[in-house]
Amino acid sequence: MANNKTSFAYYAVDTDRYQDIKIKRLKKSFGCDGIAVYDYILCEIYRDKGCFLVWDENRAFDVADYFGLKENTVEEIVQWCCTCGLFDKSVLTSVGVLTSASIQRRFTDMCIKAKRKDCVIPENIRIIPEQSNIIPEQSQIITELSDKEKKSKVNKIADANILTIANDDKTAASVLRKWNSTKNLPHISGMTQSEKTYIESLVDSYGLENVLETIDYCDESKSLNGNNKSTFKVKFCWFRNIENFKTLYDEVFELRLKRQQTIDAESERNGRIELQEKRELELVKTKREVYNRLSESNFDFANRWQEYEDIVQNEVKKLNL
Repeated sequence: MANNKTSFAYYAVDTDRYQDIKIKRLKKSFGCDGIAVYDYILCEIYRDKGCFLVWDENRAFDVADYFGLKENTVEEIVQWCCTCGLFDKSVLTSVGVLTSASIQRRFTDMCIKAKRKDCVIPENIRIIPEQSNIIPEQSQIITELSDKEKKSKVNKIADANILTIANDDKTAASVLRKWNSTKNLPHISGMTQSEKTYIESLVDSYGLENVLETIDYCDESKSLNGNNKSTFKVKFCWFRNIENFKTLYDEVFELRLKRQQTIDAESERNGRIELQEKRELELVKTKREVYNRLSESNFDFANRWQEYEDIVQNEVKKLNL
């Protein structure tokens, strides 16, 4: 009988997870509450559906109630996790589900180790490419080739990989298209298998959206796109190096925070202006209403003007402006 179970009783955790820059930033922004909420959600993902979690008000309440936090604090932590790539922002926005490339890869690996054959990631939330089946007969044919034929075949396969490897992988294809759409960076014809592995590792750690955003940053930054005194220009082989990417991503993250702070400050300023305008309009409206009401009773405005002003102020106070 087929085993259709998708949840797990436990999951493996990387021992260096707290060295991850995203986890460090999460702790810096929200303290231990941020780490606790993120870890709780991960446990719920693997305990419930195995590779995703439907996120709604009830889920937010459960998390908040467990840790004694406010629900809006939990929502802020989740949104921050999406912004930095711990969860996929586009999937949450489109279908209300929390997942990521690393979660889906770990889910796939655990299914393989548990020998579960029917563990399928729903197509509408799939981030990683589908695993293709290995055909044993192909390796048997290759072993029968002569040394000369082997060398020729390997060379052809290598050439083909450079041109077509990205077409067989949605993640690599997305990165390749983004890189070759840049205006200032040197384009590439394709990826080798090793480059594809490097890119998958970056996407697994940082999320596809953040990798693509970092490519845009390289293309727009004068210090990286060749429009500088040193004429330094980022090449793909330099970009996909994990240490170089970490440096780039830190710059992108800081830039993103500054932009968000600017937006928040502008929004706050506009809010204050809007509130002030509202108060002024309500004040004018209140004065007019009080004046009309008192006029009907033949109020002596000439000799009782201060009394009129006091009545207006009392009416304004009732509005809580």
